[in-house]
Amino acid sequence: MAPRLINKGSANLVLLRITANLSSRFVPCWGKHKMAKPLHIFINGVHAKSGGGLSVLNAVLPFFAQDKTVQVTLLLHQDYASRVRVPEGVAVQLADVPSGYGKMLWWEHVVLPKMIRRSGAKVALHLTGYAPLLHRRSVAYISNNPDVQNFVPKLQRFYWQVLTFFVRFSLLTHRWCMTNGLHIQNAYTQDFWRFLKRKMVSVPTASDVDAALLGLPKKHQIVTVGDVYPHKNYMALLQAFKKVAEKDSEVILKIIGRPIHKNIAKEMNQYVRDNGLTAQVAFLGPMPHDETLKVVRQSKAFVNLSLVETYSLTLLESLKLQTAAVVLNKPFNHEVAGQAACYVDEGESVAQNTADALLTLLENETTRQGYEHKGAEVTAESSWFNTAQSMLNVLKKL
Repeated sequence: MAPRLINKGSANLVLLRITANLSSRFVPCWGKHKMAKPLHIFINGVHAKSGGGLSVLNAVLPFFAQDKTVQVTLLLHQDYASRVRVPEGVAVQLADVPSGYGKMLWWEHVVLPKMIRRSGAKVALHLTGYAPLLHRRSVAYISNNPDVQNFVPKLQRFYWQVLTFFVRFSLLTHRWCMTNGLHIQNAYTQDFWRFLKRKMVSVPTASDVDAALLGLPKKHQIVTVGDVYPHKNYMALLQAFKKVAEKDSEVILKIIGRPIHKNIAKEMNQYVRDNGLTAQVAFLGPMPHDETLKVVRQSKAFVNLSLVETYSLTLLESLKLQTAAVVLNKPFNHEVAGQAACYVDEGESVAQNTADALLTLLENETTRQGYEHKGAEVTAESSWFNTAQSMLNVLKKL
């Protein structure tokens, strides 16, 4: 039989149709453009009740929510959830956290990992200083300085010793952690533990201020911000202010913070009364953050004689607000301020040295403005956006 002839044009058309049909059904993997699934991040915010922890959480959450490459589930303590500003798109879970210290540790290391896995999250960020031992894809954000234990009663030292143990142990069992600045790393990595420093990533706190605040005029006042704790060294500050008031009867000292240690707060009030400073010292207690920033901006000087700090947010904010700062000559203050603060040495003459520095800032406008300009320069790159991005970069690499 003679072979059947096929029209070349029709054959090409059939081949083209077959190829098109096959290509629509069987697409090689390298030809697909698969949409990346958002990274599901679980944020443990049960300890974000006040102070720096709450400030950090409220500041970075909006930037986490705006990032389309991540999905966020936020865990909050049911009794303090109202203090957190939760942006749209963030799923919230409330936890009934046990009140006892031992029970709380059990909850965090055993119960919490189960909650993380049930949420479907791939990684977890813990604003607690340590990560759960039973959840390996967790990163802790360390913002506590264990040197505080040197200023508390013996019974309270146990808390700091346990905290230090869990911080170190979580570093041993997890890939890395984030720290609030570089100085705090030394507190956990001394001597035998120095090898842990390679697992630490510095992610300092930041400050964003409304430009309108910078237009507020200065008042003849000094401000200090911080809750009343033994290491805050408030009595030395009052002794310094007494010397200032002896030469300047018009200046006001405003103290913003919670009277956590009642005995110290009582001693402070008694000292003010005994030395006739009632009209010049104002105990303002805790204030909303925006109101605190206004007071700091309108002050001619910010002062903090704290003996222990991490990456001081209050000092950073004072510099950002162009308010001259007087602080102790300590490494943790140098990390934040560099050459933009007036440093005084601790010791027997700390009250006199602090008084001299404050009087100079009150009386010499040129000197004060010099520190104000330096503060603006040092903090120019500080922003919560940068802090949030640094956190996200660590979590995405986990």
